Amino acid sequence: MAELLGRVLSVDTRNAAENTVSDAAVGASVLYVNDAAPFAGGSGAFLVDGTAYAYVSADLDADTLLLASPLTTALPADSRCEVFPPSPEKLATVEVGGGGESTEVLVPHALVELLPDGIRDPLDQETVTIETGGDALIITDVRGMPLAQGVVAQWRLDPQLVALITMRFDDAASRDALIPVPLEGMSAYLADTGLQYAYSGGQWVPQLVYVKKAANTSVASSTTLIDDPHLFVDLVPGTYRVELFVHGTGANSGGDIKAAWSYSGGAIVTGNRTARGMAVAGTDGTGALARSSGHFVDTAVAYGLEAAATDAFSEDILLRVATSGRFQMRWAQNVADSTPTTVTAASRIYITRLADRT
Repeated sequence: MAELLGRVLSVDTRNAAENTVSDAAVGASVLYVNDAAPFAGGSGAFLVDGTAYAYVSADLDADTLLLASPLTTALPADSRCEVFPPSPEKLATVEVGGGGESTEVLVPHALVELLPDGIRDPLDQETVTIETGGDALIITDVRGMPLAQGVVAQWRLDPQLVALITMRFDDAASRDALIPVPLEGMSAYLADTGLQYAYSGGQWVPQLVYVKKAANTSVASSTTLIDDPHLFVDLVPGTYRVELFVHGTGANSGGDIKAAWSYSGGAIVTGNRTARGMAVAGTDGTGALARSSGHFVDTAVAYGLEAAATDAFSEDILLRVATSGRFQMRWAQNVADSTPTTVTAASRIYITRLADRT
């Protein structure tokens, strides 16, 4: 005996039958069939196009049927001989070895419930083990079930455990191909983004996003807020904690920096913000001057900077949005100064999705 792996293309339950392999003339008393196994066990009968024929024995070595009486009507090759009374059997069409060739394989009674009838889409094809070397091919094990919404029933998993399983994929396309109907709470890691996502509210939501500024950005002689080209994140409806850390430099005598936020998705439901950094009067980052205050996210908050060193300020934001959009840091000089105010590449934001509790 040998074992092979294959993919199930379709499954069909039908009456046990075999086809004749050659023409049988009038008066013939022996029929040659592809496989005499379905007729084993002594005498019996079979149907060809609704006409009953009796046989007295089946030769499993020669694959022949000895008829009870000679034929009165010729039977051409490929005539389908169905066992009578009907003896239903489940057969799977299986592609073996990935070469595109398929064959019919018997599904034993123990595996019938795991392989329902029907044609399989590529995403729904089970992986099975096939035993070869006997009179017929037979499936001995179902090794891989399709990973779709039926996974809970097919693998008999408690739905509460689904959220504990994290699957790894190269990208969103490969994830969506394998999981066309995700379950609430499923978790997936994407190698191309380096992030973990949870399926929540009908969409895949990143659980922790880290955005680091790609390069320094400088502004001189301007108090008009600009969108930072790097410090932003695209959000879906939900509640988030946004942590901002900015490293920057500016003129000792003026300039400094003011920062605010914009959201392209419309009105913000909640935008509570705590701001911490050196006061605008400060010219020495090691001094005691500091500020700590609360503001809404669209309020421009001023921080002090100095030329001799890189200073830092941070913001902690509780954000809730009802529509998808881009949340983006905006900034400018607090007082116009010819000495550039620079936000350095060390600046970054962290975004964490939070669970809503009522």
